[in-house]
Amino acid sequence: MLAQVALTGYAIIVMRLRREWAVREEGLNPLYFKTKQVGEPPRKMKQADDLVDNLFQTPLLYFAGCISAMALGLIDEVLISLASLYVVLRIAHAHQILGPNRIMRRSKFWFSSLITIGLFWLWLVKLAFL
Repeated sequence: MLAQVALTGYAIIVMRLRREWAVREEGLNPLYFKTKQVGEPPRKMKQADDLVDNLFQTPLLYFAGCISAMALGLIDEVLISLASLYVVLRIAHAHQILGPNRIMRRSKFWFSSLITIGLFWLWLVKLAFL
């Protein structure tokens, strides 16, 4: 869980730096951040904004699952492996968004992370109820 939190923190820092760069170097009107109705942000800034937004979506299922597993005392090797794989896939996804941003490669990491968190939850339900 700490690695996922660290990834989110890193993405927030990158987002902030890219926003400052967009205003200072690219001439983005600072009023853009008030309502997002003034000007068009540079792609590099938009990528970081999108990543931060994304890190507050499906990772919620990850954190809820991890906390549930800990609270129920149901942690096993399978859950740890799936949780670790999920974070690795999210890091790879973040690298793609902030870097080359190849949509097909990025979507493979994203979709694989969804399958992984789905399997995590199925295994957790199996441990809890079967």
